[in-house]
Amino acid sequence: MNPAVTPALSIAVLHDPLGPDAPPDRLDSLVQAEAVAGALARLGHRPRLVPFVPDLLTMRSEFTRLRPDVAFNLAENVAGLDRLAFAAPALLEALGIPCTGSPAAALLATAGKSMVKRRLRQAGLPTPPWLAGALLPGDAAPGAGAYILKPEFEHGSVGIAEDAVVQADSTAHLAELLRARADALGFPFLAEAYLPGREFAVSLLDGPGGPETLPPAEMLFPEHWQQDSRVLTYASKWIEESSAARETTRSFPLDEPQLVARLADIALAAWRVFGLSGYARVDFRLDASSQPQIIDVNANPCLAPDAGFVAAGQQAGLDFDALVARIVQAAQAGAQPRQVPCGAAPFVAGPAADGESLRWRGAVAPGDAEAVRRLTGATGFFNAEEVIVAGELVQEHLAKGEASGYFFIFADGREGLAGYACFGPVPGTADSFDLYWIAVAPHCQGQGLGGRVLEQAEADMAARGARSIYAETSSREQYQPTRRFYEKHGYVACARLAGFYAVDDDKVIYRKGVGKAQAART
Repeated sequence: MNPAVTPALSIAVLHDPLGPDAPPDRLDSLVQAEAVAGALARLGHRPRLVPFVPDLLTMRSEFTRLRPDVAFNLAENVAGLDRLAFAAPALLEALGIPCTGSPAAALLATAGKSMVKRRLRQAGLPTPPWLAGALLPGDAAPGAGAYILKPEFEHGSVGIAEDAVVQADSTAHLAELLRARADALGFPFLAEAYLPGREFAVSLLDGPGGPETLPPAEMLFPEHWQQDSRVLTYASKWIEESSAARETTRSFPLDEPQLVARLADIALAAWRVFGLSGYARVDFRLDASSQPQIIDVNANPCLAPDAGFVAAGQQAGLDFDALVARIVQAAQAGAQPRQVPCGAAPFVAGPAADGESLRWRGAVAPGDAEAVRRLTGATGFFNAEEVIVAGELVQEHLAKGEASGYFFIFADGREGLAGYACFGPVPGTADSFDLYWIAVAPHCQGQGLGGRVLEQAEADMAARGARSIYAETSSREQYQPTRRFYEKHGYVACARLAGFYAVDDDKVIYRKGVGKAQAART
């Protein structure tokens, strides 16, 4: 597929500074940079290789001198530390230079594996149990079993060898194994429950309509390998002459549409949770029930010509030059003020609101709990406890499905969740429904989206047999716009409970007839 022709740009291609004795995983940064520079030149741009050194004052002066139109960020560490990789995009953002890939905040949020796993858990996304140092509030203590020991901050399978999978008799024993591995290699480790199921990598690529998932790749291990040896070690990734590298292969399953769709849904949810952009990769293992569990979120995946991301692009009909062009275009688009809502995330289903700007769905997806918490928190209208409850209702539906009694309408836009409603039948009634939540992201307010979300929710409730919909709000002055909103859309105040929320703060209950009840009056 030929990339679209764009005006010639001056592009600084950032890579790690390399010494004469750099190991293969570090040399890969230059391999990527040279390949990307070649693609940029073929696309008509003016690339220039720029090593990103730890001295930020030096880099600031260099960028000021070069004045690039775009920076293509392939710097994977700063001062030899992967956890400082966020410094490159942070400096570029401060200087106002468009940068490829994810922003500094996303790189920082995904720098530590235990931080990633806590965030995934909070968002309701599946990830195996783990132990990393001291347990924090909310962490579950892992029990006996098989665990894979991974470096907390290093990437590229650094520190992972054939003995990475260990057997622990207890949490205390696992903590001892972690300390021993950290002492032996000189950096902190994390223990993650080892899942012996299949392993997949889902590459994601930004586009005009939002992030897209490329065909997922499955890592295939030889049958003669022991079950607890089927992991991607440092040798399998970087030592070409090793048997581990020769015997580990990649395939793209074509006949498992349900699994592929599930992997895509979860990967896109992780993209939203961490605020990724440009391109990224999410890695999975299947658990004993063949359900995907996230084992890694890579906000800056390898772009070497032989890497998995490039292979996934080829499966999608994108050659290397087309991939590079898409990544540059995403960086340019990210530097422009975005018109929202626009575009649609491809994982959503349901009729479009106006053909292009939004997509509607009733299905709850992994990551929606985090998206709802972000949206309700961003409105500034709900207190912290209410924001938590809003996310918990989503998690309740994910856990129990329709048996939870909570149903949803989501409106997804280019910037993520633009608006949503939560509703459900009133227990003990024949055909009454409660509208529990309705909220619109601040950047989408004043565009009539709230009314459209309400209409979609009312239609869904009517289809479920509702005749009466009830909505509650406060009598405080702050909530006057809310009361006007309900009244504008046909809701009538039918009850008022004095002092319900607090002194001088009444509960106002609104009702609207729908379905057969509405038809009987017209």
